[in-house]
Formats: sequence, C-alpha cells, structure tokens
Amino acid sequence: MDAVGLATLGRKEAYLARQLNRWNKQWQASKMHEIPEMEASSALLMERMPLQVGASIVHGDFRLGNMIVTNDRVQAILDWELCTLGDPLADLGYLLNNWLGADEVEGVDEGDQPPTAVGGYPSRDRLCELYSSRTGRDLSNINYYRAFQHWRLAAIGQGVYKRYLVGAMGEDHGVDLTRQKDGVARRAEAAMDLLRIG
Repeated sequence: MDAVGLATLGRKEAYLARQLNRWNKQWQASKMHEIPEMEASSALLMERMPLQVGASIVHGDFRLGNMIVTNDRVQAILDWELCTLGDPLADLGYLLNNWLGADEVEGVDEGDQPPTAVGGYPSRDRLCELYSSRTGRDLSNINYYRAFQHWRLAAIGQGVYKRYLVGAMGEDHGVDLTRQKDGVARRAEAAMDLLRIG
C-alpha cells in the first residue's frame, strides 16, 4: 500500500472498532423498531473482536458482482467508493456471505442471486482453503467477520429503510418497504447465527 501511494487513504489500525462505532451510531440514529438480534450481535461483536493482524486495502463491497472475470480470472474490481485501509479478513467475510451455492438460494429473488448460484464455483470451505494457503492467514475466526458483515449490512439497510420512510430518498419507485424492513431483521439474525457457531 505504502509503495503505491495509498498510505494516507485511511487509518490502518483498529478497523473493526472504527466500523462497529460508525455503524452502531447509524443503527441508533435510524432505529424505528426493536430488533433484539441487532443489539445482541452488536454486543458480541464488540466483546469478541479479534486482534487485527496487518492491514490492507478493504474494498467494502467485495463480491463477484463487482468484478470483471474473464477465462476464470478476475481482470478488474469495480466500485471502490467504500474502500479504506484495515483488516483484509473483513472483505473475505463479505465475499463468503455473497458466495451462495445453488442449494442456498431458495426464497432469494432471482435478481438478487449472486453469480455463484449458477454452480461450478468452489465451495466456501474450498475458497477459504485457497485464501489461507495463498495469504498464510489464520481463518479460524472467519465466522466473526461474516457475522460482522451481516450486522453492518443490517445497519446500512436500516438507514436506507428510514430514509425511504421519511421521504429523504424521493419517491420510492416501487421499493418494497416491507421487504427492506424484513431484510434488516434477516441480516441481524444471520449475524447471530454465525456468532453462535463461533
């Protein structure tokens, strides 16, 4: 990072603490109803926060939908507006949450299904094996990062939901607000489920 002039992109240290602080504030500012799993997962994420080992660019929306892939190789990564410096395992947690197999997309609208849903991609476990072997990073705590990303997206989703409700987003253009609200709860529940696994 430093060698290519990105040292000042953001703070490198305490990525998770910064993110938890930021999105807890967002959640409190936009909360319109109680979601017990949101509060519980937030507390567990603070309590179990792993020590950050090293730092890298963190994309913030790292998934196949933001990549150009040709001949089984990633040629480009798009949509960098959320990037900062911090813990690279945060991006891996996000990627894994979006790495759904064909057997996991029941009830997911076709337009919301990730590219991996068509099949032919390695499993999450295999993806983790590849990542660990190429980076040397310990992934024994990867469910924490997956839970963090579900919780983070719940906080973001609640902010979007509230902005639609108060008219700050303009016309809703057919946005299903019940689905948006339910999506926040589903993310919070997914975070808790992963934190229970450990």
